[in-house]
Amino acid sequence: MREGILGGSFDPVHKGHVTIAREAVRRLSLDRLLFMPARIPPHKLGRPMSDAAHRLAMVRLSIADDPALDVSELELSRPGTTYTVDTIRALLTEIGADGELFFIVGADQALELPTWKTVNELVRLCTLVPVARAGVPLDRLDELRGRLPDDVVENLKATAIDMPPVDVSSTQVRTLVGEGKSIAGLVPAAVEEYIREHRLYR
Repeated sequence: MREGILGGSFDPVHKGHVTIAREAVRRLSLDRLLFMPARIPPHKLGRPMSDAAHRLAMVRLSIADDPALDVSELELSRPGTTYTVDTIRALLTEIGADGELFFIVGADQALELPTWKTVNELVRLCTLVPVARAGVPLDRLDELRGRLPDDVVENLKATAIDMPPVDVSSTQVRTLVGEGKSIAGLVPAAVEEYIREHRLYR
């Protein structure tokens, strides 16, 4: 079982997330990719977030037509702050000793890996796969030299997915909705309708 994980707050999920997920499935020959909405992402403490039920529902709507994509409530079901290493340990127990896990991270997140909880254990448990983000090209991974072991940096560069960054962010979507502007084309149509129906981000 080759399983990918794409974590985040998904507040809301947008077309960039879905594009990255499908590209990861294709390039890494994944059997399945799980969207993993976080309950309280450590790097977003203090920012109000939409209710987990809304974020989960929007992810489900965004991937309903793709059998290779699924969503996990694992982090949402755990109390307190969630850490990636704990999630990876739990998933490895689920898929068994023969399974492989690939954790997809934006290049901006990859640059923060030295601050992550027990990152040295994390890189032993799964394969981290950086993806270029708008304004954060993959060649910036070299900035991690001296902050992470050289072999870890080389592995990050070797597994990275180089694709044209999708120029959309959840912050942008929330801002446009709050200003009463259109988000057509930035999120899947079903997610756009859900945001309108539930009056989110207003």
